[in-house]
Amino acid sequence: MAREKKRKGKSGKGTQRSDRDIDVKLVPTVEFLHEHITESLCDNVFNGVRTRERQRKWTLFALARFWLAVILKPPTSLGQLLEQTRQYDPRGVLPQVAASSESFYQKCKVFSSSFFMTLYQGFIESILPKAPAAYCQEVGYLRERFTDVLVIDGSRLDKVAHRLKLFWSEEAAILPGCVTAVYDLFRGIATHLWFDSDAAKAEHKRGVKAIECLREGTLLLGDRLYCTIKMFGALAKNNCFGLFRRNKTVTITKIRLLSKFKNGKETVEDWLVNAGKGKNAVELRMIVLKKQRTTYEAITNVLDPKKLSARDVIALYPLRWTVERLFYDLKVVLNLKRFYAANPNAVAMQVYAAAMVHAAFRIAQADVARRVELPPEELSPRKLFPFLALVSIKLIEARFRFKQTCDVNPGVELREPNWDNDGDTIVSLRSIRVQRRSTKRKKRKFSPERRKWKSVPKIDGTEKLT
Repeated sequence: MAREKKRKGKSGKGTQRSDRDIDVKLVPTVEFLHEHITESLCDNVFNGVRTRERQRKWTLFALARFWLAVILKPPTSLGQLLEQTRQYDPRGVLPQVAASSESFYQKCKVFSSSFFMTLYQGFIESILPKAPAAYCQEVGYLRERFTDVLVIDGSRLDKVAHRLKLFWSEEAAILPGCVTAVYDLFRGIATHLWFDSDAAKAEHKRGVKAIECLREGTLLLGDRLYCTIKMFGALAKNNCFGLFRRNKTVTITKIRLLSKFKNGKETVEDWLVNAGKGKNAVELRMIVLKKQRTTYEAITNVLDPKKLSARDVIALYPLRWTVERLFYDLKVVLNLKRFYAANPNAVAMQVYAAAMVHAAFRIAQADVARRVELPPEELSPRKLFPFLALVSIKLIEARFRFKQTCDVNPGVELREPNWDNDGDTIVSLRSIRVQRRSTKRKKRKFSPERRKWKSVPKIDGTEKLT
């Protein structure tokens, strides 16, 4: 629980509490990774996915623990961390693997990334019941109308900063791949994540395939890329719903106006329309928001306005941008902008390890927010996540020391200390809260490197990496 300290002024009365006066205990929030990334889960995943692969010294569990350590405490180099796994310090997250560095790189070369993708999915399924639907509560009433409210989007990974000798002759920025995520709007985590080593891979195809993973009655949000007849057909086949920004390439024929109203200075129109031509035409709704000289249009296959009204669409669609927070947290906060290897399998392992840490920390963020009685959005992942990573490592070390103490005192029943009160595991609320901007956000300048890039598989000789 959060604890308060009341300061007294000259009058002797307690002054109004401030963020600095509230201490937040982080220990109860950091145990998801250690509880759910277990050896039994890894064994089940390995046995379910393997064809001819062998675990040997670098087992799936050892690889998972290794890459989690990379994310929680980024090393200077992988070589440095690999040496620690050989020496083995049982106080930390690192596994004990008595093997050379070359064996690790060879394992990454031949060990399919599908193992880590399945491990991530198993991890998400195990923690999902514990994930509170605490985010985006302004539209929380939609949980009663839809099974899930999800956002789909894709993002290319940042360029490889440390180039291999194989890339020295390439002038273009080298991108190690791309990811497609299905993000749970209310739980704040990616329920599904796909990595592809080809950064130029068509995002729309991955989006259509992602629909197969949705539960019946799910509402899926996306940008104009996903607003296609094929996408709505796939949604209808799986008894799901979609809400997308209108794609101008889709022909729209208005049938009739369902409603029209003023929303302050804005005008909102709700139309029943036919999208597409001929046999492929489908009946949809188009919500039009006219704001001064700008017009916004959204398309949905929810034909019943009582299930999803035009006002609901106006409130809901801007929240689609929360998925960009996911990509920012992965790339910037969890250091996914730095890749320790260009091998596609190794990149995938790092991506899925970062995604597992992100999911656990977002649940922790919601738990911290509940205990201090704030919306989770009031806490900054960029400030909170480093504290959670530090406490996660310290908790393992503290419990190891306690176990050592028990081992050297046989026959003595010792009580485990309450780590909640350890000073290193407590932070002030003010240090992790979002700091609101006093000025408008500056637009990111265009980088010439973004104009010319190549995906790793498109470079001659990269077949040696896979």
